[in-house]
Amino acid sequence: MDTKRMMTMKTFSLNLGVSILLLAVGLLSTTAQGISSFGFGYATRTPEGNWTLTVINPDGSDDTIPLPIPLGNRLIDVTASPDGQWLMLLSSADDVQSTIQIMNVHTGEIRLLNQGNVSHYAGGVFRRDLIPQWSPNSQYLAYNMIFPDGRAHNAHVYNVTTGTSVIAFYGTTLFYPYDLAWSPDSTQLAVVTARCREEAGGIICGSSIERFSIPSLQHLGGVYAGSERGEVCNLTWSPDGNYIAYIFSCDINISNFYYEIFLLNLQQSSVQQVTALTNPAPLLDTLPLNYNNYYTIEWSADNHLLAGITYGQGGAAVDPATFSAQTFVYPVPAINALPLLTEFTGDWGRNPVTGTLAYRAEAIQLDASNLRVVASRQTKIGTYQNNSVTEIASGTPGCDYRWSPDGALLMYRDVSQEGTLLGVICSLSDVLVLFRSSTGAFTQYEIADEALSAGWIALPEPPPPTYTATATNTTIPTETATPTPVLNTVMISPTAPNPLILSEETRAWYNYNISLSATLTGSECVTVELDYYPPTPTNYAHVQTKPNTMSTWSTALTLVFDANHTTYNVRIRARDDSTNHTGAVGRLSHRIIENSASGCTSAAGFPVNTVDSGGTRLTGSPFNGGNDASAAPDSRNVLVFTVTDND
Repeated sequence: MDTKRMMTMKTFSLNLGVSILLLAVGLLSTTAQGISSFGFGYATRTPEGNWTLTVINPDGSDDTIPLPIPLGNRLIDVTASPDGQWLMLLSSADDVQSTIQIMNVHTGEIRLLNQGNVSHYAGGVFRRDLIPQWSPNSQYLAYNMIFPDGRAHNAHVYNVTTGTSVIAFYGTTLFYPYDLAWSPDSTQLAVVTARCREEAGGIICGSSIERFSIPSLQHLGGVYAGSERGEVCNLTWSPDGNYIAYIFSCDINISNFYYEIFLLNLQQSSVQQVTALTNPAPLLDTLPLNYNNYYTIEWSADNHLLAGITYGQGGAAVDPATFSAQTFVYPVPAINALPLLTEFTGDWGRNPVTGTLAYRAEAIQLDASNLRVVASRQTKIGTYQNNSVTEIASGTPGCDYRWSPDGALLMYRDVSQEGTLLGVICSLSDVLVLFRSSTGAFTQYEIADEALSAGWIALPEPPPPTYTATATNTTIPTETATPTPVLNTVMISPTAPNPLILSEETRAWYNYNISLSATLTGSECVTVELDYYPPTPTNYAHVQTKPNTMSTWSTALTLVFDANHTTYNVRIRARDDSTNHTGAVGRLSHRIIENSASGCTSAAGFPVNTVDSGGTRLTGSPFNGGNDASAAPDSRNVLVFTVTDND
């Protein structure tokens, strides 16, 4: 990433009588060429059973963020939003019923989208296509409600800005959604549905693709995915949003007989069959041959369909006369296959900025028993143009290729330890590989076994810049200092719900930042004390704090602000006890107990607060953030909370 900052000038004036010394200060760039503003996150479980997110920064350092997964629950999937601001967390206590949460990686805000009545399993089998999907603009999260008790499935869309969820598709027992895919501009959602009918031999299901306008949810039409029964998988939009490529049928009961790549033309609402490498449809009243085919699909930046294809007639052993393993390009709207690579492409990743491709090139051949084996694997980086790929770098073989949103970095899982069998198990890789676009260098990072890749996380703002000063003599008017405000306040961000609902069942942490409304300089300091009102919330709420520059939390409720400690992090959650506190309301309040301390000087505009005789609120200057039950203007609430309990 080539980040260029405009040179800025600051001036400091010193009155020297006849002349004035002007200090011209140049702001040095804090971001060098090729350095990304994103770090790569992955989730692991500690020996104590807690889940954490580790973020690998571009300089090789890392940071750890605790995740709000209840002890004993398993994290099924964690996915960063495309802008790197949020995490989608899918967890389960019993591998049947699941919980969906989203978490802001900067503020720590946690939102519970659904709990208990959504499943990532269908028919007892784990389904990757049931994982919630972020929209490319990070505004929405689409997910399916899969009820374990057999009731109808629904497709939902959650709006991050409004915090509301709506149903995009109402399912029935014979017509229900199972896969979701967003258009590149986030204005459409494709919903893959099962269309079933009851016959004498049982229930027979085919598939259709329905489209909905976002956010209006207007139905834009639907098409049948294929003439056979079966399922759609690998739904992939073209960059211009005019086509959707997919594979049909992915149903294990039919994929050995009928397994092809299809193309949906959205302008014409028509479906074309791209490949014809298995039995012709329909299969009814025929004796279909058995095939063992495998495909991967991706789009180039100029909307050409790319496909890695290995095929052959037979089962585990294939007929050598029908065997092939290479990569093709289909320059849509034409669907004539053009050879692209002599190797089979086992996985793809396209740079969102430059269109550069990362892919796993595999040389596949037949052994003496006519079993397919991988003679060699390698990660390759290349540019696509005019129906050809120009290789620019190569590295260890990998999977799950993920480019950073700014296109500066690529991260993938290393699969060097995989054997010669076709296919890889990406989740078992314990090595991440970082590729830098600016230098072409590859760097490896060891991670825990079965870590979950979350994706790219937006990093906080860089530290204050370093200044260099040069002096020159000139004459300018003397600047007038801005007066210090008479009254300053203690602020909390982001704005907390009123009330904030704490759940004893999930015991999720809710994270906030506490800061002062005016900057402290030199030796100035302000001491703020947090406390509960009434005192009983100590029985059902748990509060921890830390300076935002530190990683260790404590139960200290006295916060000392100075020029080096300008922001504190505070987090709160429900305590776990045997008493049902449902409906209990409490307030976490603050007051300034002194505006100077040992070695500090008093900070103007921060008067000491005292509690009135009843202990119900603070006295002193008015405070513009009061929101307690009495609506007293001089209350000093940090937040108001209530509890839901499962005891």
